[in-house]
Amino acid sequence: MTETNHVPLKTLQKYEKVWPNTTILDYLNQCVENSPSKEAVIDGRSRYTYSELYKKVERVALGCITMAFEKAMSLVFNYQIGMNL
Repeated sequence: MTETNHVPLKTLQKYEKVWPNTTILDYLNQCVENSPSKEAVIDGRSRYTYSELYKKVERVALGCITMAFEKAMSLVFNYQIGMNL
């Protein structure tokens, strides 16, 4: 077992090919690069392309940095208020 996540190494290796060491931000960057004008979010009230979503993500990230969020802190997003950032 590994110390950090307590998952047997054999199990990690099995899923490594399915879920590579890629973050959700890596996937978003790839979508922005390949299909910036394709719709990424449709929630009934709003529609956002990958490019627009990226700008929203950047704004939230900058706000977190400004508020001195630390790596281990969590951010809660209230869906009821929407993405009017």
